[in-house]
Amino acid sequence: MTETPKIVVRTRRGESAVKQDFQFKDSWVRDIPGSPQLTAQRQQALQQFKTLEMPTIRDEAWRRTDVRGLQTGQFTFPQQAAYQDLPAAPASLLQP
Repeated sequence: MTETPKIVVRTRRGESAVKQDFQFKDSWVRDIPGSPQLTAQRQQALQQFKTLEMPTIRDEAWRRTDVRGLQTGQFTFPQQAAYQDLPAAPASLLQP
């Protein structure tokens, strides 16, 4: 009497079904004075971006980059000219 071996198959759990997305608004695309073509190109780029899905570790180019912890809902653009009150870069960083 031989005992039939028990076969155990283990699989990894699937990725989280929670869809992450950047909450970009069309109103965030700034108009470029004197350049309606550039403004239109930015609008077109935003619409194209909205059609894309967030990458996963199943995508070849993103295999070693796990973006699941990225908090996309907290991303915002800085206010206009917000960089002007930042301190200047140290001179040592400006050297080649």
